[in-house]
Amino acid sequence: MVSKRTATPLLLSILREDVTDAVMLWECGKALVQTGVTGPAVTQLLRMLRHGSLEQRKMAAWTLGMGSVSAAARAALERTLSSKTEHADVRAQAAEGLGTLARKASLPVLHHALTDAESKIRFWAAYALGEIGDRRALAALQTLTKDRTKVEGFGTVGSEARSAIGRIVQRASG
Repeated sequence: MVSKRTATPLLLSILREDVTDAVMLWECGKALVQTGVTGPAVTQLLRMLRHGSLEQRKMAAWTLGMGSVSAAARAALERTLSSKTEHADVRAQAAEGLGTLARKASLPVLHHALTDAESKIRFWAAYALGEIGDRRALAALQTLTKDRTKVEGFGTVGSEARSAIGRIVQRASG
């Protein structure tokens, strides 16, 4: 069995080899989340988020969101979500990650993402706002409840907005 102390450098060495195999990338990302995304892992993932292939950028955004508490990671995910030149799949991973990080500082960028042309961005922004649980998001989410656009593999944007509203209301009352 490999210790966490040994695993992180090993995983980072794999990622530094410019791995393009999607399965290998995502398994490394999941393993990094298990071991903790700190220090050198954050640095490597931030580099991949800026300069990697599409699959590398998606994995880096997901891994940073799921496993890092770094302010630099949060800021990079916010920039990624706000970037109209970034691929929608990477932006969606960034929005999901901001929800997992659940920092109120991300509210402005997530509110703005609710009006994005891409349905998956609106969907994951709604999810993220529900995870953060701030009542200030309720009005914006309410307007999305009528959005019947389906997000592949998930429900509609409107159903996610309703779910987010439910989580916020439940958290406020409990």
